[in-house]
Amino acid sequence: MFLAVAVLGLVSCEEIIPSKIEDKPEINFYEDAMTAEAVGAEEFIIPVKSTGIDEVYITAGNYSDRWEVDNESGDLTPKESWIEIVKVINHYDEQTRALIQWDSAIVVRIKANDSGLKREATVTARSFTKVDSIKITQLSE
Repeated sequence: MFLAVAVLGLVSCEEIIPSKIEDKPEINFYEDAMTAEAVGAEEFIIPVKSTGIDEVYITAGNYSDRWEVDNESGDLTPKESWIEIVKVINHYDEQTRALIQWDSAIVVRIKANDSGLKREATVTARSFTKVDSIKITQLSE
């Protein structure tokens, strides 16, 4: 029992620094959803408040939107996505918190949508053990 408690204490993401406020990991998109225009965008900025962005990934469309299937072998080849991550911007000011609150942004590139159908993607980001997502909808022409 003692060993289990000791291990839990070692894997905790919280760090207590005497001159700082005790804090916990956090990540929150400022919006639940955003809409992109049909013409696309070289830089579409998605604001995030977090204790640092550790990972970002995009899930766009359904299975057939993401994969080409070889009819003979059944092999899958990834399709080029209409939305891709360009970079993560981390700007912050020194604060009195143990885990600094970052006003960050995720920059994605969105290709023009001439399909006649709206497209949807989910952008998911992680900070330590916390995860949040935002839905991106692109209008069609």
